[in-house]
Amino acid sequence: MPGVNAESIYNNIPKMIAYDKPYICIWDNDDEGINYFEKSKKAFGKIEEKKMFILPNLYNKNKVRMEEMFNDEDFKNLCEILQLNKNSSYSSIMTALVTSTDEIIEKCKSVISEKTKSSFDELYNMIINVYKN
Repeated sequence: MPGVNAESIYNNIPKMIAYDKPYICIWDNDDEGINYFEKSKKAFGKIEEKKMFILPNLYNKNKVRMEEMFNDEDFKNLCEILQLNKNSSYSSIMTALVTSTDEIIEKCKSVISEKTKSSFDELYNMIINVYKN
């Protein structure tokens, strides 16, 4: 369930627990995300904490937000394939992507840089480890 900000992720955790739904929370690696990550660990305890993450900071940036895990050139290429304005927002690009056909999604995958793929591979491995355990 995508969140619009760090607080919305925090607010959805009780719903996931109440309805016994599997979930993983991933906050941006910025001040707000780190604050709600820490707040969530305290509020929901050790068992739920295993499902909570901060985005990996592979390149030692000051902060890492989900949209910053993409190389700038990737956004331009995605906009072109998705037939969006080249200045489209991250949200618009992701909305267009998830509502695209399999053929368009495959084209989009083919233009993503290795640096971006590497960032998301790290995140993917974090998520897989939760489900393994």
